Amino acid sequence: MNVAQPALGLQIRNLEEDLGVALLLRHSRGVQPTAVGELLYQRATAILQALEAARLEVRNFAGDTRETIRFGITPSAMHLLGADIVLEARELMPNVFLSWVEELSFILISAMEAGDLDAAFTYQGAERPGLARRALLEEDLMLVSSPLIDPSRQPIRFAEVTRRDLVLSGERDIVRRLVEDTAGRLSMAVNVVYETQSVPATRNLIDKGIASGIMPFGSIAHELASGTLAARRIVEPAVPRTLYLAHRIRPVPFHYDTEFKAFLSKALRRLTVKLGDLARPLGDI
Repeated sequence: MNVAQPALGLQIRNLEEDLGVALLLRHSRGVQPTAVGELLYQRATAILQALEAARLEVRNFAGDTRETIRFGITPSAMHLLGADIVLEARELMPNVFLSWVEELSFILISAMEAGDLDAAFTYQGAERPGLARRALLEEDLMLVSSPLIDPSRQPIRFAEVTRRDLVLSGERDIVRRLVEDTAGRLSMAVNVVYETQSVPATRNLIDKGIASGIMPFGSIAHELASGTLAARRIVEPAVPRTLYLAHRIRPVPFHYDTEFKAFLSKALRRLTVKLGDLARPLGDI
C-alpha cells in the first residue's frame, strides 16, 4: 500500500474514533475485521465501484475509448508465455493499455482487493469479497533436484518426497500450502530445511544439491531444457494446483471486454500447450 505501518494504524484508529466502533480485532497473530468492519468494507467497495463506473461512463460518453487494464500474472505463467506476450497484447488490443504486474498469487489477490489490479491469472483459490474467479486448468507440481543427486525422470511417490530435504516458499505461498495440506491428509510431515520466497534462490539451492524443491514446470522450464536441473512428477497422490482467472466485480464491463477475453483465451491455450500432460483444462475464459 506504500503506507508505513504506524501511519496506517493511526488512520484506522482515527476512523474507529470517528465512527465510534471497533473495525479490527487485534491479537498476537495479526488482525481480523469485526462484523461491523466487514460491513464497512463491503459498503466502501460498492462506493468505489460506483465511482469507477461513473468515471468510465463519462469517459466513454466523451469519446475517450482508450482503456487501461491492470493485469496480474504469476512468475511461472509469465515464464511460459514469454516476453513476446506483451507485444502480442498491444497488437491484439491496440486501444487497450495493458499494464502487467508479475507477482506471487497471494500478492496479486491482495492487489485486486486493494483496487490496484483489475484481473489476474492466479493460483490462489480462496473466495474473497468483491472478487470473482473461474477455474481454467489444473497443473501437477514436480519434485525438482540436482541431476547429480537425483538424475531420474520417473514419477516419484509423495511419501518419498516427504522424506527429502526440501526448500519451499513461505506459508502464504500456494505451493507450500498444497504440499502441507496433502501431507496432513496422509498424516505425514514435510521436511522443510530451507524457506525462501525467491525463485532464483530456490533454484540455486537445488542446483548445489543442498535440497530438493516442489515447483511448477514454468519456474524451471529453461533449467530442465538445459539439463541443469532434473524434475520428477509427483504421484500417489499428485499435488495439483488450479489456475484461475480472478477479477474485481465491476458494475460496468471493460469497454474492450470482448477483445480482452479473446487475448486471455489465446494466452490460456498457449499455457496449456506448454504444460503438456502436466495440465488438465477445466474451462475457458
